[in-house]
Amino acid sequence: MKLTVAPLIVILYFCGACGGGGGGSGGGDTPPTTPPTNLVATMETATVSFGWDVAPNATSYSIYYSPIAGVVRTPLARVAQDIASNSLQVSTTDLASFDGFFAVTAIVGGLETGLSNEVAVSVPSLPTSDPLL
Repeated sequence: MKLTVAPLIVILYFCGACGGGGGGSGGGDTPPTTPPTNLVATMETATVSFGWDVAPNATSYSIYYSPIAGVVRTPLARVAQDIASNSLQVSTTDLASFDGFFAVTAIVGGLETGLSNEVAVSVPSLPTSDPLL
C-alpha cells in the first residue's frame, strides 16, 4: 500500500496590536489597559462639550462614534484623533448628522487603549425659518 502525505500549509497571522509571543516581561506590544473614564457630553447653545478623566501617561486621545449603542474601535468609526487634552468642543452644526453614541480612547506609549464608557448625544434639529413669514 502506498502512503500519500498531503503538504501542510501553515499560515501565520501577525497582529501588532494583539501582543507578542516574546517570553518573559515586555514580550510584545500589549495595549495599555486603562482607558479614559467618566466620559460625559454636555449640550450647550451651539456646541457639544465632551470631557473625560485623564488616562495615566496619555499623550493624546481619539473619539469614536456609532449610530447605535456598542461603539467599536475601527478607523471608520473614529471621528476625531490627536486630541491633546481631555476635552473637546464640537459645533452642533458639525454634529447634526451624528446623533448616536460616542466613546474615547487614549494613546499611551504609542498604543491605543480600549474604549471608555459610551455617552449618547442627540443634537436638536436647527429651527428653519418659514419663508412665508
